[in-house]
Amino acid sequence: MKFGLKPRVSVLLLTCILILPIIFLVGCDGGLSATGNVYEWMDAPPDFKGDIYVDVDPPSNRIIKPLSTSRVYLFWDDPVETDFKGAFSMHAVVAPGRYMMDIRVEKEGYVTLKNQFQHNGGGLISHNISVFLTRK
Repeated sequence: MKFGLKPRVSVLLLTCILILPIIFLVGCDGGLSATGNVYEWMDAPPDFKGDIYVDVDPPSNRIIKPLSTSRVYLFWDDPVETDFKGAFSMHAVVAPGRYMMDIRVEKEGYVTLKNQFQHNGGGLISHNISVFLTRK
């Protein structure tokens, strides 16, 4: 008397055992990508602290210059530093769902800005951020 599975059944069973856990694990995480630029707002009104725009176009009538070496923080992350064009980019794996994300931007000699924005998680979500800092 022989005991055992037919080859076709054993391959199917092995495939299910190996692939299904991978599918469930991959489906549990979302992604966050944030790219943008930090500028000095040269013609800001007196005593104005600055602006952070997330996923909307900022006004185009400002006199600005890119700010290198600014530090950009998202709520859990180590900061990323802007390059010589004032540009930054950060990517992270985050829990899926909708929640408020904190952002902070600082550079020595400039007013530190803090703000929040809505992250609508589920898959890879990319945010476009424009920051306008003013001198202290």
